[in-house]
Amino acid sequence: MAALRKSERRRGLAVQGRRGCADIGRRMALGAAPGQVMRWVGRRALRLTALGLGLGMLGSAGLTRVLGKALFGVTPLDPPTYIWVTLVLGGAAILAAWLPAWRASRVDPVAVLNEEG
Repeated sequence: MAALRKSERRRGLAVQGRRGCADIGRRMALGAAPGQVMRWVGRRALRLTALGLGLGMLGSAGLTRVLGKALFGVTPLDPPTYIWVTLVLGGAAILAAWLPAWRASRVDPVAVLNEEG
């Protein structure tokens, strides 16, 4: 059952990727520069990253009693730990978003529009 859910999730992501590619192709066909496309894709990714980091920090702060029992040598609300985790996860998300943004900025709008139509 878990494999079925995983395949459905992947299929859903693939469909979203194709829709996003078509949207990017339309934008580029209407005159968007590659830099504008990278900023648009990057902004979307950073918005999701900020939301995830914020919810994660709120969730971990809300679970301090449970976390306090599992941590050794660190307090549950240790500011340096929160800062480092935020920087590491945020950096990983930025790197993970850069490659798709770069690919999206190099898409051929004619090919995308032909696939769509």
